[in-house]
Amino acid sequence: MLVVILLVLLAFLLTGVLVAARGGRGRTRDTGTAGAGDTSGMAADSLGSGADTTALDSVRADTAGADSAARGARGRRPGSGGQRPATGADSLAAGAATAGGADTAGGADTSARAAGSDSSGSADTAAAVAPCSRDTVAPWVYPDPSGGLHRRTVNAALLSDEPCRIEWRRAGEPQWRAYGGEWITIDRSATIEYRGTDTCGNVMEPHTERYEIERGHDTSRCPADMEFVRVGGTEFCVDHYEWPNRFKTRPSSYVSIYQAMDSCFGAGKRLCTSDEWKLACSGPYGWAYPYGERFEEHACATQDTGRAPSGARPECRGYFEVYDMSGNLAEWTSTRSQANSRFYNVMGGFWESGSQGRCYDARYSYFPQNRHNPVGFRCCMDAAWQAESGAGSRR
Repeated sequence: MLVVILLVLLAFLLTGVLVAARGGRGRTRDTGTAGAGDTSGMAADSLGSGADTTALDSVRADTAGADSAARGARGRRPGSGGQRPATGADSLAAGAATAGGADTAGGADTSARAAGSDSSGSADTAAAVAPCSRDTVAPWVYPDPSGGLHRRTVNAALLSDEPCRIEWRRAGEPQWRAYGGEWITIDRSATIEYRGTDTCGNVMEPHTERYEIERGHDTSRCPADMEFVRVGGTEFCVDHYEWPNRFKTRPSSYVSIYQAMDSCFGAGKRLCTSDEWKLACSGPYGWAYPYGERFEEHACATQDTGRAPSGARPECRGYFEVYDMSGNLAEWTSTRSQANSRFYNVMGGFWESGSQGRCYDARYSYFPQNRHNPVGFRCCMDAAWQAESGAGSRR
């Protein structure tokens, strides 16, 4: 019986141990379940880490694709295509965006640089070309002294109204020679030709100047401040310049004919007649202008805003050594007009007359008692009369 009781007790104990063991294993599973949950969490975390890693890998791939696309874009001309990077849709988008941006930026930069270069070049070219595009006027080249009658050897210089290349030659010479500022010595009657080309390529057509050297001519028949004029059988003396007959002095204007007559009389002279004035202006060849037959707009003060100093334009010299008989000031004469005897002839033109300042242009619409702004005068005298002194000074 005792044995039975012992066996029962032993069985009971064994059953409790087994239950405890099973309970422990159950807890372990619970713990394990909790661990499994943790493991699940870890797995989830791992999945999350995996997802993060995948995202990072994707970002790296995108970045690599973008860098690759960008490198490809820099290596291509703007607007050209490229291969897609095999790194996923995001990578494609990033690569395409970067490539497009790089291409666009590169194209914009290149275009801007090209446009800037072109604009700069165009501006520089325009700046260089613009002055010449506006300059279409040929230079004006002239000799000083001008041609005509000279009673001594002439040393002439060629001058111009702007920097230019001047060439000259004597009549009959086949070759032009460059003018370098030297004197051109003329010791016997001769003709020279000259021309000029400015920096914009404008060319003054060849001009000719005839010098007649007449030594031993009797100049003592006129005062030092006057020129001896002889044309045919007519001889007389005439002032070199408009009154007061001084070189580089502005001539007197705004005078009446009576003031002009009184001034000449006070100097031991008289007011020129119209015929004397025309002969002194046109010379023995009957030129229309003091310097020749054709109007030269730059030769005399005929397109200015006021009177110029006497003799300031050496090319406005006549055949005789008489200056400014075209333009500057119109000049009173002592000859009454045939059209209206109450008026006197006023010869030549003034500073705005243009081509109407010819040697034979006579006007009479000036009241003799009135003073007129653009009207002056010069004096004459008979050549036979000997003056002890002259009014004014000659060059």
